[in-house]
Amino acid sequence: TPTPPTPTPGSMGDPHFKTWKHEHYEYHGQCDMVLTKDPAFADGLGLEIQIRTKLVRFWSYIRSAAIRIGNDVFEVQGGGSRDPLYWINLERNGPLTTIGGRST
Repeated sequence: TPTPPTPTPGSMGDPHFKTWKHEHYEYHGQCDMVLTKDPAFADGLGLEIQIRTKLVRFWSYIRSAAIRIGNDVFEVQGGGSRDPLYWINLERNGPLTTIGGRST
């Protein structure tokens, strides 16, 4: 018997969500959403991934995503410019000196 494919959860720019159980959701509004959270990640440092949606007329899109490991937060925002727009621990285009409290 062939092994079934591993589910690939995720989201696209226009908020369509697919869960680990292959369920499909859509959300067309403006808010912050928690995609996944694991307090036990990396021996208790914890992991949380959030997205921020932006409403435009009758639809919305994922404007930014943030990943927190321990107390460190990396946020990236789309927009089509050539210069990346990101924040590390709330500092725009800040230096990455730690990940989850550990030196890089």
